[in-house]
Amino acid sequence: KIELKKIFENASDASSDENINHYYQERKLKELRADAQGLFFMAAAGYDPTVIVNDKTNFFKFWSSQICESGVDYEHPTPEQRAAFLLAQMKNIKKEIDIFNLGILLLKTQKYRDALSCFKHVQTNFPSREVFNNSGIAYYRIAMKQLEACNTGLSRKFYIDSYIDPNTYLSSFIAKRGLNLGENKASEAACYNDPVFKKNINNAVRFLREALNRDPTYVTGAINLSAALIFSKDYAGAISVLKKFSSPGEKVPPAVLNNLAIAFLLFSYRNDIGGYDRVLNDLKNIIRTYPDYLPAYYNLAVINFYLGRKNAASIYAKKFLKIDSNSSYARYLRQKILGKKVKENSHGISRKSIPPFKIMPGRLTDKIYSAIQALPGIKEKDITIGALSFTIFENKRVKIVCYGTDTIELVVLNKPYMSEKTVIKKYGKPLFYRDTLTGRDYYYTNAIISENTGKGETEIIYWNNL
Repeated sequence: KIELKKIFENASDASSDENINHYYQERKLKELRADAQGLFFMAAAGYDPTVIVNDKTNFFKFWSSQICESGVDYEHPTPEQRAAFLLAQMKNIKKEIDIFNLGILLLKTQKYRDALSCFKHVQTNFPSREVFNNSGIAYYRIAMKQLEACNTGLSRKFYIDSYIDPNTYLSSFIAKRGLNLGENKASEAACYNDPVFKKNINNAVRFLREALNRDPTYVTGAINLSAALIFSKDYAGAISVLKKFSSPGEKVPPAVLNNLAIAFLLFSYRNDIGGYDRVLNDLKNIIRTYPDYLPAYYNLAVINFYLGRKNAASIYAKKFLKIDSNSSYARYLRQKILGKKVKENSHGISRKSIPPFKIMPGRLTDKIYSAIQALPGIKEKDITIGALSFTIFENKRVKIVCYGTDTIELVVLNKPYMSEKTVIKKYGKPLFYRDTLTGRDYYYTNAIISENTGKGETEIIYWNNL
C-alpha cells in the first residue's frame, strides 16, 4: 500500500516532470488504471473478477513468472502492486457495475435521462467505448422522442432504435422529386430545427463518435453513429462511417447495409443524382442473406410506395406484417400502404408469468417491503447519482429497483434461456420486438422479455407502462 501511494503521488507531482522517475510512475499508473478497466468490463460481461485476484490467488504473479525476462522492470507495477490495487478497487468496481447495469435497464424501459445520468457517472472512472455508446443512444432516444412530440407524422417515418444495436426503420423523406405525400414541409423543417431536438441529436453524434474514436473497429458504435448522422441530415458522414465496415467478401451486419442504403438514398435525393433502384437492390440483397431482417422489408415497402410502385410496396408491406403485426410500424404500413383501418391493440403478459411472491412495480408499502426482506438471500443496496436515489434489492433470481424508498420501478426475474417459440407459446405474441447484440427483446404492455444468448439467460423485466 505504501508503494502504491508513492506511485500516485509521484505521478501527480508536477515538480518531477523532468525526472525519469516521473515517466516510470506515469507508466505504472496508466497500467493500474487499465487493470481496473479490464476488471470492470470483465464483471460487466458476467464473469467473476475474483478469479483473477483474491486473498489467495494472484494471476499477475503467475503470468509474470511465465515471461522469460530478467532484471528490474521500472516501467510496470509489480504483480503484488497490481493485485493490491485491484483488491482495493474491487468494492468501487462492483458499485460502478451496478450503476452501469442499472443504466441499461433504464435505457430499455425508456427512462432515457435517468439512464444518461448513470452512464455519465460511470464515464468518470471508466471512459470506455461501451459507456460513450450508451450515452449516445440515450441522447438519440431523447431526440427521437422530441421529434415524435413535434410531429407524429415524422415519428412514423423513423423507428426508435434498440438500446445497443439500432436496426433502423428509416423511410425516405421524399424519394422522388415532385411527389406529393400530403405532408407539411414547413412543419417538418420546424421540427428538425427545434433547438431541443438539435441539441440532443448533436450530443448523440458527439458521444457516439467518441465511442468509435476509442475503438475504430467497434461496429455497434458505427451503426449507432450512422443513425444519428442520418437524422442530423449528414448523409455523407453516415456513408463514410459505414463504408469502413462493408468490405466486399466479408460478412457484414444487416444494420450496416440497411443504414448505408438509406444514407445513400437520402444523399442521392438531396443531390438529385437518382440511384433509387440501386438502393432497392441493396435492400433486396439484405433479405436474401437475412430473411427475417425487418428494416429491409419496411424500407422496401415505403420506398416503392414513394416511387409510385404500389404493387411492390404492398408485397413488401405484407411480408413485413407476417413477421411483425403489432408494432406502430405495422399499423403505419396497414394504414398508409394497404389502405386499411387500424385498431390500436396490445397484449398484456399472461398471469402465469407474475412472480409467485406477487411483487410488481408500484408503491412500496411496509407490507411489500417485509415480503421483499423475506426473500431468500436478498441483499439491499443504495445508489445515489446526483439528485437521483435508488434502492436495489437483489438475489440470484430477482432484482427489484426502487426510485427512492417509496416506489418500485422495475422487477427483473432471471430465467433460463427461452427460444422465441417458447416465449410466444408461454406469453403470447408481443407488441413488437427489437434485435440486440445479445439476442432479442420482446415488448409487452407491462413487461420486456430479454434474451441473452451469451449468458444462456432470459430476463423478464416488469415495468409500469410501455
